[in-house]
Formats: sequence, structure tokens, C-alpha cells
Amino acid sequence: MKSIILVAFAALLSISAISQTAGIQYQGVAHDASGMELANRELNLSLSILSGSANGPVEYSETHHVLTDAQGHYELTIGGGTPITSSFSDVDWTSRTGKWISTGISTGNGSSYQYIGTSRVFMVTERFAHYQWYLNDSRIPGATAQSYTPLKPGDYYCMTANDGGCIGKSNTVNFQTTGVNELSTAAHQINVYPNPAYDLLYINGNGKLGAVTVMDLQGRIMLSKSFKTATALMDISSLVPGIYFLKAEGESTPIRFLKGE
Repeated sequence: MKSIILVAFAALLSISAISQTAGIQYQGVAHDASGMELANRELNLSLSILSGSANGPVEYSETHHVLTDAQGHYELTIGGGTPITSSFSDVDWTSRTGKWISTGISTGNGSSYQYIGTSRVFMVTERFAHYQWYLNDSRIPGATAQSYTPLKPGDYYCMTANDGGCIGKSNTVNFQTTGVNELSTAAHQINVYPNPAYDLLYINGNGKLGAVTVMDLQGRIMLSKSFKTATALMDISSLVPGIYFLKAEGESTPIRFLKGE
């Protein structure tokens, strides 16, 4: 049976199939500082593939010029942009140390980029006709794409099959959620925890938080509340499990968190 290699790397929102020659199909939603979608806008994006961790060395980086649609969505192929460093073909996808993608956005001429962030996603490095992802040996309903964004800690692997009926299994990758202090960067003046969160999300800032909004991956505002204190507790029990972005008043970049099951 052919060996199947599973790698982990990062993306802003969602990543679909990968081909070592065709590149990585990447989709996202662009927002302004207030959390509104940047609809029908020309944008410049910077993407870097990192090795080993979210702070690892850059293996490859490139820029893209995209046009968003009426909902702020855009699509591009990583590996098909304008290279900045190295070559996409030089990226070692067989490495088991993991891959991450750091993303920046520019609404100007592309001379400076605002950091958006990273998030981990698992990927089978070869194409097959069928995929099924598993967590701790249990089938994940609906997880039948070449990639899968993990929401819960545990051991992940993917079962694959081709049209001829040959079945394979990837290596197992352990995923642990990131602590909130690791999610906050120098660009953020607030922290959120725990991550993943289930019913309550703790927010801690350097000053009065003001208006706080929670958005889903499509940029839709799911929760909104104002706080007059520097620390607050937000009820997120009404949210369905998944990836969300929290933005406090005065913050230019939303903070990503996971709503657990």
C-alpha cells in the first residue's frame, strides 16, 4: 500500500485541495477595521509558508492581487502569485514538522501589509478520489475533503481511496489547541481565553473594551456587546461549534478563537 503523508499547515480561513504542481487553492473573506466585508475591492495579499510552527522560518512567500466579490470573498492559488523569497516548488511537503501560512493584507499599493494571522489545517499531500477524516479513531461526519481544519484536540488521520478501490491511511497527527496568550500578538491589546471556549469567553484588555463583536468565517456578526470595563465575560453558548473572530473597539485586527462542542 502506498504511504500517505499528512502535513499540517496554516491558513486564514479555508484551504481546499493541494497539488505540488498546481499549488494550494485558498479562499478567504476580507474585512475592514470595523469588521465589515471589503466588497468589490482590489486588495493585495502576502502569504508566507512557515516550517515547524507559527513562528518558524519562512520557506516560501509570495504576493497576490485579488478582487473581492459582493460578500468580500476572494480566491487565489498559493504557488501562483509573485514570488518574494525562494520557489514554491522548493517547499518540502513531505516534512512531518508541519507547515503554517502567515497572511497579510494591504488595501493600498502593496507597499505595506497588515498582519491577519495564522490557523492550522491538516492536509493529505496527494490527490485521491475519496477522503474521510477521523478524530481519535472516530469518523468525523462530513469531513470528506482533502483538507480538514481541526476544532478539538486529539489524534487526526485520513482514510483515502482511489477509483480502483485501493484504500490507504495517512500518518496520525496530534493536534493541541493554542493557548490564548499565544494567540495575542504585539498588534493586539487584548487577550481572550480559554481556547477553545464553550459557554463563556473571558476578555482582558489594557483599557475599557468598548464595543465587542464576534464574527463567523463569512464575516457575519454573530454577537455584539459593549463593556465599560477592561475585563469582561461574554456568553457564547448560542454559537454553533466552529471558528470565530473577536474584535474589540479600537482593535485593527480580529482575534481568532474556537467555539468547542
